[in-house]
Amino acid sequence: MCFGIIITAGNFVPWFFGAGYEKVVPLLQILSMLILIIGFSNVVGAQYLIPTKRQNKFTISVILGAVVNFCSNIFMIYFFKSIGAAIASVVAETVVTMSMILFVRKELSARMMLKEGRNYFIAGAAMALALLPLARLFSPSVIHTLVMVAVGAAVYFAVLLIEKDEFFISNIASQFNQMKNKLLHSRRKL
Repeated sequence: MCFGIIITAGNFVPWFFGAGYEKVVPLLQILSMLILIIGFSNVVGAQYLIPTKRQNKFTISVILGAVVNFCSNIFMIYFFKSIGAAIASVVAETVVTMSMILFVRKELSARMMLKEGRNYFIAGAAMALALLPLARLFSPSVIHTLVMVAVGAAVYFAVLLIEKDEFFISNIASQFNQMKNKLLHSRRKL
């Protein structure tokens, strides 16, 4: 989603927000980084620190992020306006995530987390590369944005299938089994 938003923002913003909102494009592109950063902090914080009864470490990370956000906003907004606020948010969330990773570094390796996400980074990069020519070719419109989203999703999922990503394939199989069971159940009712 992060890479997709970065590439499609220039096509999406003009038709969705209208004239005069051109500055939203770089804001959306910068803030899209939060998808990755908060995803990591969710895995480490909500799915590891809290279940292992280390809410205090979680709270320290969040407070540290709030302090960094406040201080960096004072500086960044003054010099860079809304772009500065977006950058300050990304910096603050990065501090939250990095501090959480530091707290669990003995149990969870940052390298291991990146390695586990390798297939998704590759799929995201392939999607971005496939969307770049479309972003240059297409004019801002609902249809062009929908085409870009469809192409991006197709490339992303195709790369995951090519890489034989176990998590993705098991989820696809699970969805097919659920649909099959619903069809069988509905036929029995008839």
